[in-house]
Amino acid sequence: MKNLKIRDIITLLNNCRCWSCHTYGFFIETPDGGEYTTCPFCGDEADVINEEDKYDDQILICKKCCIPFDFGCVHAIGGCTDNTSNAHVPSKWIYDGQTYVGAPQLEFEECATQWAKITVLEWACLNSGKQCMDCAYPPYRSPEYYRKCDLVKK
Repeated sequence: MKNLKIRDIITLLNNCRCWSCHTYGFFIETPDGGEYTTCPFCGDEADVINEEDKYDDQILICKKCCIPFDFGCVHAIGGCTDNTSNAHVPSKWIYDGQTYVGAPQLEFEECATQWAKITVLEWACLNSGKQCMDCAYPPYRSPEYYRKCDLVKK
């Protein structure tokens, strides 16, 4: 894999805050009626890596950060399609017979090819299943929209 970079997920910084509770975290938003998806690391618009998986297991990436991520557990329900999810990223994965720990950072132009060659062993919830209590439909009023994050061990 040409110029593959490995980043430790613990040391990633971001500028993203929840639109409702203003907590900093690794949040994925679908603002403006779900017109686009934001990167949990920088807030820029993200693209789907694996287009062939149209609505099933889509992995996203932004041109700036180049770290693959997936929609994780629900952080906030804003109504309609204006929601916020906690980001899930690969935390342990194999490439070319070697095991890596930390999130992979891909080259944007080659991300689909690079992603297809990675076997993910473990995913991590970067916000540990954090839920917003200040949104339009918080978990204490609308528990049917929320579930315990499968990746958080407790």
